[in-house]
Amino acid sequence: MFTRHLARFISSFRPVKVSYQELLSDANIDSKIEEGYGANGLGIITVENIPGYQEKRMALLPYARHLALLPDAEKQKLELPEIKYTVGWSHGKEFYEGTPDFSKGSFYANPEVDKAPKYQGAFHDNVWPQTLPGLRTAFRELGQEIMRVGALLAKHLDKYVLARYSDYQPGLLEDIIKNHKSSVGRLLHYFPQVGSTHEWCGWHNDHSSLTGLTCPLYINQITGEVISPNELPDQQTGLFIRNRKGEILKAQLTSDLLLFQIAETSQILSNGHLQATPHSVLTGGSFADISRNTFAVFMEPRPDLNLRVPDDYSKIFIEHEGIPSLRSRFSKGMTFGDFHNATIAHFN
Repeated sequence: MFTRHLARFISSFRPVKVSYQELLSDANIDSKIEEGYGANGLGIITVENIPGYQEKRMALLPYARHLALLPDAEKQKLELPEIKYTVGWSHGKEFYEGTPDFSKGSFYANPEVDKAPKYQGAFHDNVWPQTLPGLRTAFRELGQEIMRVGALLAKHLDKYVLARYSDYQPGLLEDIIKNHKSSVGRLLHYFPQVGSTHEWCGWHNDHSSLTGLTCPLYINQITGEVISPNELPDQQTGLFIRNRKGEILKAQLTSDLLLFQIAETSQILSNGHLQATPHSVLTGGSFADISRNTFAVFMEPRPDLNLRVPDDYSKIFIEHEGIPSLRSRFSKGMTFGDFHNATIAHFN
């Protein structure tokens, strides 16, 4: 298991930046896609100047703290053990190095539809807390905005891959995001950490198609006051990635940026032309009363989508220290549902 070694923290980096106007246009952004998601990329592209985005972000992220501070009886109404806590509230239900992970709490919901599509089988309809009536609107508005911008980026990614991989299905990623209705929104509350060597979120690759992610909002857990990232008690905290050399780099971000990370399903479908990168949220353990709050949308294909690969698909197997081997989780003929279940099994 790869563990945190801040001594290996080499430097920080500024992710590749694309403007919202570029995404709306027919501009060729292949060089930025290559820099962000290619063989030597760091797996992240950020989008700037999205109208109204910051307001939607600030409307939702404080709810992460509100959820975490609900009475236990209220949170239990939002827990769905019968579907392994994949909808509603989850805290201490995931495992970190073999023990329950209490460092963060999560609230999951589909940002597009409240009623689970029939093809999702065991998936559950959304559940919303009655004591936080504004949560549903804020969650859906930001979630759908992230997906809308994600679809614009996906249109450029589809063109990039098709120019390099002739067997690629034109418009595939854009179609997944626009039409599959199976994405998962995750509102995350990272609890204050004091003197801990525990990562707020361990090293992993996302395994959906594309992940949209807000920059974090730091909040005083007691007073509710928003804390500027520049005022944090240590600067060894934040989103980190491991590059192809195994070096740990900290992402330098500003709150107006919307992040998009390539996930393993796109790595498979693109025959390795888009590559996922291991990432983690680390903390120096100096956060007595400060929580970290953020929101991610995992843009997943529907479970029955066949993950088509060519006869020789060895190019998709890009392995990383501490990340469950893709060879052990994916084989030809799998659907996304098969791949999802094989991946989840490695973390339970």
